[in-house]
Amino acid sequence: MVHTKPPRHAAPPPPRPITPTPPHHTPTHCSIKRVEAENFMTHQYIEFVPSSRVNLLLGANGSGKSSLVCALCLGLGGKTSDMERGKTLASFIQTGKHHAIIRITLAGRPTDGGDWTIRRDLHLRGGSLETAWAINEVAAREDDVLKLVRDEFHVQMDNLCMFLPQEKVGKFSCMNPPELLRETMRSVSRSLEVAYASILRLQSETVTQERELATKRAAFDIVRAELARLERDKDALEEFKRLETRKELLELARPEATYLAAEAEHERLQGVVAELQEEGKVWVRRGRGRGLGRRRR
Repeated sequence: MVHTKPPRHAAPPPPRPITPTPPHHTPTHCSIKRVEAENFMTHQYIEFVPSSRVNLLLGANGSGKSSLVCALCLGLGGKTSDMERGKTLASFIQTGKHHAIIRITLAGRPTDGGDWTIRRDLHLRGGSLETAWAINEVAAREDDVLKLVRDEFHVQMDNLCMFLPQEKVGKFSCMNPPELLRETMRSVSRSLEVAYASILRLQSETVTQERELATKRAAFDIVRAELARLERDKDALEEFKRLETRKELLELARPEATYLAAEAEHERLQGVVAELQEEGKVWVRRGRGRGLGRRRR
């Protein structure tokens, strides 16, 4: 339900009682129960009371549908960049006015005291803009509002899977599957987002470690090949040293071998000489024997 009648008094109207909805339409925690705006964009005053289910806002061009969406974004702590509409907050104040008000009522848990109403005032003074926040009509800091919106109601105006203004439909269509998955999980649960970030970090660390492992394996293969080459060189060097030692020993043993060979030859020759001498004695004896026999005759 949308009301666009201007307030009868200049002062902000007092909070109005919210008409209870039927039991099967009871607003759940975090549901938007009311949106009000004064002197905001095209509206002097607008009030929107949505149902707890899907809401469709229909109207002709220029009827102020986008104004309501902008009020919803700025009233929940969003930025102009979240909508890509208007460069400054001052541009959202109705022309000719110097003060705009946004009120948004969100359904809270009964155990936490019921609903929460967030109010944002935009004051244009001397060319500068001042923003004032209030929670349940009690002045608050912007950080307190953002903490309430993000932590208690889990509202993310910078998440296109949760808040998609028409100016960013093109950007949303260009998101790749990983980005869509990340933003979807972020919109569902903070713990899911943290778990997904942890998985991505572990995957990144795994890829890095696999690369380091591949590099170390390649270095290990190089070292192993070099070690094998050094082992072959070591074996060849040891064989060379063994041969060198044998050569030196043979060189040292050469005179003795020559001496032994000469001695053996000398003994052999002595044996030959001895044999010849024996043969000579036999011949001599034979010759003498023949001579005596002739004399006797």
